[in-house]
Amino acid sequence: MNYILSSNISQCICCNKLVATRNTIVQGYGDTEAKIMFVVEAADRLEADITGVPFTKDRSGILLQTILKRLGLSL
Repeated sequence: MNYILSSNISQCICCNKLVATRNTIVQGYGDTEAKIMFVVEAADRLEADITGVPFTKDRSGILLQTILKRLGLSL
């Protein structure tokens, strides 16, 4: 995780409701040279907010990972 970006995100208090309820900053992961990037509106409260990794074990994450694997876009 990029330290400067992570530091800026962790200090941001623009979204009061989010700041009051979040446990973990969910920045993302992957190849910084990738030609495709997925941006989501909100991290899954049950998984991503706990692990800090989006698209993990929640239903939408499992579906996305399945689709990406079938397209040959995921390891």
